[in-house]
Formats: sequence, C-alpha cells, structure tokens
Amino acid sequence: MFPWPLARPAIRLSFFLLAAQFSGILPLCGAPMVSDYVVHVWQAENGLPQDSVTSVLQTRNGYIWIGTYSALARFDGVHFTVFDAGTTPSMLNSRVTSLFEARDGTLWIGHEDGAVTDYRAARFETKEFQTTWMDKAIFYIGEDDTGDIWLASRDHIFTRMRDGQTCPSPPDKDKRWVSIAISPKGIWLAGEKTVSVLQHGNLAPMQFGVQPPDNIQGICPGKDGGFWVANNGSLQEWKGAKCLKDWGPMPWDLNQITTMFETGRGKVVVGTSKQGLYVVSGPGTTLHFSRANGLPSDWITSGMEDREGDVWLGTRDGLVMLHPTGITVAAPPDKYDGYPVLSVATGSEGQLWAATEGMGIYRLKDGEWSHYGKESGLSNIYVWAVSPDVNGHLWAGTWGGVFVQNGNTFERPPGLGFTLPALALFHETNGDTWVGTCKGLWRYHNGKAEWVVQGGQLASTDVRCIERDKKGVLWFGTFGGGLGCLKDGKLQQFRKTDGLPSDFVQCLRMEADGTLWIGTFDGGLARFKDGHFSTVNWNVGLPGNDIGDIEDDGHGFFWISSNSGIMRISLTNLDSCADGLTQKIYYRLFAENEGVPTMGCSGGLQPSGCKLPDGRLMFPSSEGVVTIDPENVPTNLMCPPVHLEDVLVDNNKMGRNPGSPALRIPPGLHRLEINYTALSYSSPDRVLFKYWLEGMDKDWGSAGTQRAALYNDLPPGNYTFHVMACNNDGMWNKRGAQISFAVLPFFWQELWFRILAGATALSLVAGIVWLDARQRLRRKLERIEQQYAVEQERVRIAHNIHDDLGTYLTRIIMLSDPARNRSENGSSTAVNLNNIHETACELTEAMGETVWAVNPQHDTLDSLINYLQKFAQEFLSHAGIRCRLDMPFQLPPWSLSAEMRHNLFMAFKETLNNIVKHAGASEVQISLIIESTGFLLLIRDNGLGIAGDTATNGVVKQKADRNGGNGLRNIQRRITRIGGRCEINTVPRLGTCVEFKVPIRIPPG
Repeated sequence: MFPWPLARPAIRLSFFLLAAQFSGILPLCGAPMVSDYVVHVWQAENGLPQDSVTSVLQTRNGYIWIGTYSALARFDGVHFTVFDAGTTPSMLNSRVTSLFEARDGTLWIGHEDGAVTDYRAARFETKEFQTTWMDKAIFYIGEDDTGDIWLASRDHIFTRMRDGQTCPSPPDKDKRWVSIAISPKGIWLAGEKTVSVLQHGNLAPMQFGVQPPDNIQGICPGKDGGFWVANNGSLQEWKGAKCLKDWGPMPWDLNQITTMFETGRGKVVVGTSKQGLYVVSGPGTTLHFSRANGLPSDWITSGMEDREGDVWLGTRDGLVMLHPTGITVAAPPDKYDGYPVLSVATGSEGQLWAATEGMGIYRLKDGEWSHYGKESGLSNIYVWAVSPDVNGHLWAGTWGGVFVQNGNTFERPPGLGFTLPALALFHETNGDTWVGTCKGLWRYHNGKAEWVVQGGQLASTDVRCIERDKKGVLWFGTFGGGLGCLKDGKLQQFRKTDGLPSDFVQCLRMEADGTLWIGTFDGGLARFKDGHFSTVNWNVGLPGNDIGDIEDDGHGFFWISSNSGIMRISLTNLDSCADGLTQKIYYRLFAENEGVPTMGCSGGLQPSGCKLPDGRLMFPSSEGVVTIDPENVPTNLMCPPVHLEDVLVDNNKMGRNPGSPALRIPPGLHRLEINYTALSYSSPDRVLFKYWLEGMDKDWGSAGTQRAALYNDLPPGNYTFHVMACNNDGMWNKRGAQISFAVLPFFWQELWFRILAGATALSLVAGIVWLDARQRLRRKLERIEQQYAVEQERVRIAHNIHDDLGTYLTRIIMLSDPARNRSENGSSTAVNLNNIHETACELTEAMGETVWAVNPQHDTLDSLINYLQKFAQEFLSHAGIRCRLDMPFQLPPWSLSAEMRHNLFMAFKETLNNIVKHAGASEVQISLIIESTGFLLLIRDNGLGIAGDTATNGVVKQKADRNGGNGLRNIQRRITRIGGRCEINTVPRLGTCVEFKVPIRIPPG
C-alpha cells in the first residue's frame, strides 16, 4: 500500500441543470429551481489505481473505499492510499469487484477470482470460500438479519459464506433475480414481478396491493421504512402493500439499472449501464448526468451517498462525486458569445436582464432567451449597467451614453443625449434617475437632465455607485476620489486621509439603520457609522480586498462578490470586527468547488448584482449569471472525522496504525513526521487543522490546511500528539485524534546513567577541588614560611642596624660633642666637628626611620598612624608650629606593607617639611578619615598658600618647588607608587590642604 499525493479531480466542472428538460432552461421566477450539483472526477492520473471503478463505499470511520480491477484504494479527499497484492501480501488478489461494511465494522472485499478478504483492526485477511458458481466473481456482499454474510455472483446466485448455503430461487413467476439491494436493514432481492427480503436464510416475499409491479428494473430501501421500485420505466415507493408515492414515467425507460438509492434529502438516484445517471426529486423533476454534461462515462457501476450529502459514483472511466451546491448559472445557448456579464437586474414580470461587455443585453423570460443589440437601437453594445425604473422601463448605461427600453427597441431618453460612458444607474421612488459617468454625476428629473457634481468639484469624476440613506443624504462612490455625499445641496468628500481604506470605491450597501458599507477595489470593506470609518480587510481574514458587490439576503448575512469568489459573512461578525470586538472574520467562500464557474465576479458598476423577489441572489461573471439560493445552500454540519495515518521517523514508517497503545521510537531521532487527515469531501481543500504536541508545545497551533506535523530533534521523553479539524463551514471536531508515544533515550541518556555520570562527575570535581585546595594550602604555607623568614630577616637587620650601627653613631656623637664644645668658635675644626655631630644626629634619625619601616612589627595601620602623630608633634614643635590631630578613636586592624608605610611616611614628612620651610603657617591640622576601601589622610595649614603660576583655580600644578626642587613631584610619585592619589588644594593667603587617598586590600571576613 502506498499514498498518492494530492489527488485532485482530473476534471472539475460545474454543470447546472435547472429542471427536467436536459438542455432547456426554466424561467428564473415562477417554478422553483432544483438544487444543482458540481461534478468532480478522479482518474488514474490523479492517483486512482485504475479508471474502471467496480464499487464505491464509505465506511463508518469516514473513509471512501474504491474497488477497481487493479487494486483497492482508500480516499480521504486529497490522497489515495492503494492496497494490492504487491504492497499487501495478505490480499491474494488485486482485482476487486465488490465492497461491503458489516454491522461490526468489518470491511468485506470480493474479488474477481472468488476470493474474499476482510479488513478489520488495520489488517487484511483472506477468507476461505467454496462455491459451485460457474462465474466465481463476487459482485454483491450483504449481511442478513442474523449477521450472516452472503455473497452473490454476477448471475445473482446468493450463497451464505459460513456454510455455502444457497439462497432459494425466485418464485416461479420470476425467471431470475433482476435486482439486489444491500442495506444495513438487510438484503432485498427483486425478480421481474416480486420483491423479497432475506430473513434467517429464507425469502420473505413483500405483499403488494392492487396493481403490483410487472416489470421490475431496480429496487432500493427508502428512508421511511419502505422501498422504491423502478417498474416498467416508472418510479414508485411502497410500504407494505401500499404505494406511498407514484412519480410516474421516468426518462430512463427500460434501460438496465445498475445502482439505485435514496438520498438524505429524499431524492432517488438511479444509475444505468448506457444512459448515465438520473437524480429524481419528484414527478417530472429529474436531473440527468451523462458524458454530455460532465460524467466520464455513461456506464454507472455503483453509487452511494456519503455522510455529508455528496453522491459518489463508480463508472467505467473514473470515480465521480456530485456535490450539491444550491448554485446555478444562467446562460443563453450562445453563452453570451464569450463576453463577460457586467450587470444583472430583474424586471417586474420576473424576467432576467443581463448586460454584457460587447454583446449588448440578454433577457430571460419564461424560459426563453432574447437578445438586444445594435439592431434594437443600442448604438453601443458595451453595456455596463442595466436597471428598471419605478415604471418598469429598463435603462441601459453603455460606453456611449444612456438608453431606455421602449417595447423591443432602445432609445435615448429625451434631454439626456450625452455620449459619455454611463457607469452607474440609481432610480428613486419619486421617478428621479441618477447617472454616474466618467465625468461626474447627473440627475434626470421630469425629462430634464442636469449636472449635479462635475469637474473640479471632485477629486475624481469617475462615479461608480450611488445610494441614498433614510435621512435623504445622497452618497456616491468614485474610482480614485473616495466617497462623496450630497446633503442639502452641499458636497462633502471622504478619502483615505479621513479613514477610508481606499479611494477606489466600487459598491455601496445601506442598512436600514443608516449604516453604510463601502466596497473598495483594493482596501477591503469599510463601514461608515456615527461619523466614523472602520475597516474589514485581509488583516482580519477576508480572503481578498477587491469587493465588487454587496447583497443582503435578509437573514443576517451579506453575500459579497470579489476576485476570490463569493463570500457569505454574518453581519454580526462584520460589526464585531468593525467595532474591534473580534479580530477574525468567519466566512463561507463559494468558488469553483461550490459551483461558481470562475473565481472572479464582475463588479465596480451599478447595479452589479441583484436580489430576486423570491430571495435568490444574482451575480454577474465572465461565464454567465451566477444564481444563489441562500435558503437552499447546503450547510455542512458534519464534524469531519479525524484520523492519524502514519508516523515517520527519519522518513522510515513506524507502522500504518499509529494508534497502537505502545508506540516506542528508538533513540537517535532527528526528524519526526506525523501524517493526519480529516474526512470532509465537500471541500477538502478548505479543511483546517490545529495540533498540539503535549510534552513539547505550550498550546494548540494552527496548521492551516497542512496535513502533516514535523518535529526535529525531539529529546527523549513521553509525548501525546493531539489534532483536530474543521470543515468548510467551520464545524470543528474538537475531540479529534491523538497518539501517545515515547522517544527512547540512548543508554547515556537513561536516568541510571545520568545518576552514575553525575556521581562520577561530582566525585571527580570533588577530587579536583580537594587537590586544588591542597595545592593552594601548600602554596599558602610556603608563602607564610617565606614571609616569616623574610620578617625574621627584617627583624635581624633592624636589630643589627640598631645595635651595631646605632652604637657606633652614638659613640661618634659622644666623642665629637666634648671636642666640639672645647674648640674655638669659628675655627675650621669647630665647623667640622659641628658638621660631624649634625650628620651623625641626622643619620641616627634616618636610621630610626629605616628600622621602623623595616620592622614587621609595625606593619599595621595603627602603628603607622601612631608613628606619624609622634613625628608630626616633635617635628612641628621644634619649628614653633602648633599641631592639631583629628584621629578616629579606634582604627581597623588593617595590615600595611613595609613599602606602603615607607612611601606614605616619606610623603608625609616631605609635606611637613614644605610647610615648615615655605608656608609660614602657625598651625597644622592632621586628620584621618576611614573609608570602606581605604583611608584618607588630610594635612591642612593656615599658611600663605602656593601663589603664582604653581596653582590654578586652587589646584596645584605638577611642577618644581620654588627653590628648584622636586618635592611636590616626589610626593605625587610616592603616593602613586602605592596605588593612591594625592591632591593639593590651595588658596593664596588662606593655606593649603594636601590629601592622601590610599586604597587598602581588605581580606574577606
């Protein structure tokens, strides 16, 4: 078995038979039309296994099954899935001659060689059947009231399958069985004069009353418990011994009937072997389908009606579906000579008027067509609008002006002799006629014509449509100039800048409450209500923005013609969209599938379409006048059955029936494809889907018409795929279908492996962390040992300097001091001794500073600040300068390096030295401010400040001292060296402030 992609009809034709006459046309008003059908044909080029169809059947799950002489096919409206002996080994023979579904859902398949195959639970199985038939082909399969399966040959020999019992022969007065009817109620057999039902293996004859049948051609069960009998060229319905209906003689006469059944709408469908198909609605009301009007063959082999009301036929040359539409197309025998119809109207006597672009005007009255051209006074046969006035006179707007009918001729109306193209006609009850032309708007009143709006008054003078509201305001639409209105003689225009979606207006529709709907060429539909425009276009789901005509059916729906077909939209839905209450338009589209002969309808002229007195709607098109009966348009209320067909993993099929309870997908999945379908045959191309993969998707997603869901690289886990669908009328099957499956993991994706791998990884990380911590600890201990050794060496050096060098310096001072005192003042010896003494004292002081800096016992902030305070007090007191200290009561236990203490002290010392030498200060204030990232040391004096070009705006430049030194630069350099910042702010004659901002690396905790 294998699917054929996109099996669309080979021939998609619309044939419209209006009554019992096969080629005639009935009047449009008077006798009601018979509902019509669209004919769809599928042949081998569309995926059908073979053109010769032997049987057709719809099973309870919604699939259409087709038997042919080369294979069995299952059809979902889009794809054929083919089963034959090659693709389905359990089917021993591919030549299928009959199909039947039993009450338990088993599909029975009869073959040409006498084999029988059943299909249940997605499996085929060949059954043994022994028979003594000469012709072994199985042409009928049925089930009796006890559930036994009976098989029949071409010669109508019936045999029970379980035991080979043969059905009794027909009564003596019947030479043979001429017709067999299989229904869920049982098996019916008809001879030439009798009808019997098979019960408990025996025949139970049906009793007829007076005038029993005498030449039975075919029988079928009726809806109300009776049965239909085609007898001697006539059709009757019987129930018991009573004839319920006698529809009289039928056109198939005495031809052989091959299939016969009653539809859900009470029509009897009769297929013949030579004359095609007949659909009988009542006495004298028969539709005939043949090769002349759409069937691929006149030999009908089988038929049935599906759950949506479509008629399916097997023929010798293809599969056929007749889809009822309620749509007809009116066309004269010459088909308007190929010219499009631009405008339609109906007269007071029920006649139809059709204006063409190039063939004048056609009239249909009492089933007869008439033509009006140049010979009838129409000097211009390019007619763009036809409309009868209040007196019943037909007006025609042409490319060369306006004409009015007078008997069988057309004349120009008195006083309206212009030759401009007339695009729109609008008649008022007071007798006035308004004419829209390419140059503006005319009014014809009491035999006189006048320009109302023209030339420079309008943005565009191309007037296409006219309407008047209940307040007396005249509205008109122009092609390129938007919407205009005349109120009390004053002209007002509305364009895109005023909220209109397009300046190209093609039609207007006024509601009873004064709401105006505007159809545009490229902006969709607009509503003008309470002085505001609202737009409904493709952004909210409208299939197209080209609106040609708007008709109101009086039942709450607008019928709108466009280049996408004819739309039926609820007025409530339109108002909701226009009011912003919803963002979605729901519509029913009538196009080629529904019987509209062409996608695009004519529009943009007035009148374009019209509504007949009996409620039918008419729209012009290039193929004729499309007539829709809103009350007879079938609404598809059947929710489509949804089925899951295949699950493909990396393009490998996992099985035909993915509904099995345990679908397990092996590891290594890269691409998952789930094929699904919904069985709605009326318009399969408009079936919409939504799906949701539970375990992956957050919510339902719209798939449009797509019948497959694709997922890439699904992770291992459990999933449930849900799908639902709706038909062409928006009926959703929310139950849909679903399948649960598991994507299996590789062993390394299993839980036990992940736990083991996690534990291993955790152990490895722990080991690495332990080793790293051990190495860090070892390195830290080594650094501590090295630091301790360095500190011990610093202590030793400090002690040696203090003990050895300090002793010698003290001895020099002590030895030089007496000698200095005894030497004569002014002598060279005294000077030298003084220098020696001072140098030794300075060296002793410097040595003390070095010892303090080197000694690790002073590597704290507290030691540094104490030392700075002591130094400042001693140094400034010798200089006669008052020292004020502003220090925190408690200092943080921060550790400072020897380098930081040394550089900070030297900068501090240099600052005090500059104050003593140059500032002329009487007081110095030293402050310490502790911050979160360090500390700030402030040194303020009340001296003269730094004057001249050394300071600008109070900020000291990086420049040499006055005496040519580099004190300030050295201070900056030392503070920068320890990562700090030095700022010197000065104000002449008010003092100087030196700020040392020193960052500290504070260890955590």
